[in-house]
Formats: sequence, structure tokens, C-alpha cells
Amino acid sequence: MNYLSAAPDLSRLPHDVGLDPDDPASAFELLLQGCREGLDGALLTIVKIEGGAPRSLGTHMAVLSDGRYCGYVSGGCVESAVASEAIAVMAGGRDKVLRFGRNSPFFDITLPCGGGIDVHVHVRPAIDLLEAAAANVRARRPFDIVFDIDAGIVMPVASGATPSAGFLRRYRPATRLLAIGQGNELAVLAQVARGAGIETTAFATGPGALAAAARVGTKVEDVPDGNLDVVIDRWTAVVFLFHEHRSEVPLLATALRSDGFYIGALGSRRTHAERVARLSAAGLAPEQIARIHAPIGMIERTREGTPLAFSILADITRERMQMDAAEVSA
Repeated sequence: MNYLSAAPDLSRLPHDVGLDPDDPASAFELLLQGCREGLDGALLTIVKIEGGAPRSLGTHMAVLSDGRYCGYVSGGCVESAVASEAIAVMAGGRDKVLRFGRNSPFFDITLPCGGGIDVHVHVRPAIDLLEAAAANVRARRPFDIVFDIDAGIVMPVASGATPSAGFLRRYRPATRLLAIGQGNELAVLAQVARGAGIETTAFATGPGALAAAARVGTKVEDVPDGNLDVVIDRWTAVVFLFHEHRSEVPLLATALRSDGFYIGALGSRRTHAERVARLSAAGLAPEQIARIHAPIGMIERTREGTPLAFSILADITRERMQMDAAEVSA
């Protein structure tokens, strides 16, 4: 008698497909792929946090009925178990809120931080919702979705609206960096920012930055005319890394008239005072000039390329987080 059972189908066990967990497009794209393949899917969203948690409210996972998933609701250590529970909810055909961690019925699924999270499992999300959300992320358009947990309805709402019921998830474009400069600092900043996953465009106004870019192996575009022909939206940070500061004035003026949330410029306090005088003479208003972060970065007197890049990116990140927090509290 053969007591050996058939080998389990490991391909159907929950497994992470490796998409970026910080990019909301990942969840929508995986669910769209599942729709194209005729598979059920579920959009998971953290709608409540009790105590500490490694991920924020509104964080998504996407789970397909064949076991594929993407995104984290924790630090990556319980996601396979969460996906298994989501697949069970899918089989029931109705939305459900699951508690994981503290005060959870799933005593074997614990969060390392000791807190608890409520995860809304929305089964079979509408394909038009997924397509619109994915398109908005790709196009850098802000949008909002409300999760009416009691009614089991997930629907888009006007951006900035405050619905009377449900959990509101706001989606805002990721930070994009536009850097303009003349030397090694530009190339290193572009390299570090891209390594951190930030969409980065770097413009060189002289040969020094081009040579440095070739040395560190990153892309820098030449702008010999000194023109800045690029869209600067509200979620774009603009950084000027000039040593010959007179030549930065027309480009800096263009940036200061844009919607960019962060405008920073290299140079000492004395250099910045001279910059302010030049910009005033060019017709910029005091409130426009006051937008400039100078001396740039969180750490003053940082001169080497790599620490300067980290200092600048930290300052940009702080400013972006403050902007997002202000929008949420408004």
C-alpha cells in the first residue's frame, strides 16, 4: 500500500511577485493582470491601526486567487499568511475586515511591533476602478477612493472631497526630482536619488557635470541653451547645484514661478544673500524668493558629493511629509 500523498502544488501557495510595495500602482496592476487571466482578486487596505505598525493607514496589498500577491501590510513577515486569509474571504464572495496582531483571532499571525491592524479585504474590485487608478498613478494625477466597509462598496470620489462615510484613501504622485547644476554634486545627487527609487531628471549646464555623470555611471542631460522646458508639478522638487551663481538666475526664476513643493539652491548664506538681490532685480516677489531652501539640505556646510546628496534628499523628504500631513489634516 502506498501511503505517500501527492506532492503539494507549491505554485498555488501564496507568494510575493516582487512588485514595489511602496508604489500603489503595483496593487492595481497585479489585480488587472488577474482580471485578464480570469482570476479572482482582492484589494487589501489597512483601515485601522492600534498601537505601533510598520505600515501606514491606507497601505495596500493585492492578492490573486492563485496565490500571487504584492505589497506589505506589515514588514514582510506575515504577508503570506495574510494572503491565505484573503483567499478564504474571496471564496466567500463578500468583503470582510480582518484583524491581525493585537486582539486578533489569528493568534498565530503576530506583528513584530506588537500592535494590531484592521485590513479591509475588497473582493473582485471593478475593472474600471482598477484601470482608472492605474492610469492616474502613471499620469501623476491625484485621486481619491472611498472604501465603504459596511456596504462593501469601493468607489472613486472627487479629489479633495470629504465623504460622509467610509475610509478615505488619498493617492498623490510620488516625489519627482529635477536637478540642475554644473559639477560633481549634480551627478552624485542623481545617482543617489535614482538608487533610492526617486524619478530623477538631471540637467547639466556645463561639461563638468557631464564628465562626472560618466564617471559615476548615471544619466545627465545637457542643456546648453540654459532653457528649462519641463513640467514642474506640485509633487516635484527642484534642486540647483551651481558654483557660478549668476547663471542660475533665469532657471531659478522659472522654478520659483512653478508649483514645485521644494526649491533648493547650493551656496553659503552670503551667496544666498547675493542670490536674493539678483532675483529681486529680475522682478521676483519676496514671497517667491522666500520659497528657496538655502543653504540647501538638512546638514549645513556639507561639501562632499555623497553626504550632500543625502542631506538634500532628507530635506526634500521632510518637506514632502509635512506637505502631505497638512493636506490630511485640512
